[in-house]
Amino acid sequence: MLLDSQFSQFTLFPDRNAKDAALEDDPVLQVQYGQLVYILVLQLEPFPEAGSDFTRETTHRLACILPCKLLQHSDATKELVEYQEMQETPIFVHIGVVECAVGRIRTENGWVIIDRSGDFAWTVFTPDE
Repeated sequence: MLLDSQFSQFTLFPDRNAKDAALEDDPVLQVQYGQLVYILVLQLEPFPEAGSDFTRETTHRLACILPCKLLQHSDATKELVEYQEMQETPIFVHIGVVECAVGRIRTENGWVIIDRSGDFAWTVFTPDE
């Protein structure tokens, strides 16, 4: 098994009705896996002209992830999750959606995700002091 802290489980809530703008937003939980490429820290200066939400300095942490092209979106803590290749374009997500590091095993047809986190493990990112 290749345990590589670059590969992570992350959770998104895409809109089930995204293809039909006439329907209301219907978020659905989707467990995904991918390679954590890097973490981007953005410090934004106050910009009160943009409204009351921007009156003080804020820091945002984003994860740049290259997602796996999963054969189906499943939770590898409960069932077999396979992929053959990575998606071509990385995505940027809030660091809070990165759940844990996972392992992977090469098979004849690609890779299998090994996720033993369950309800007992999670990733915590702390700033350097």
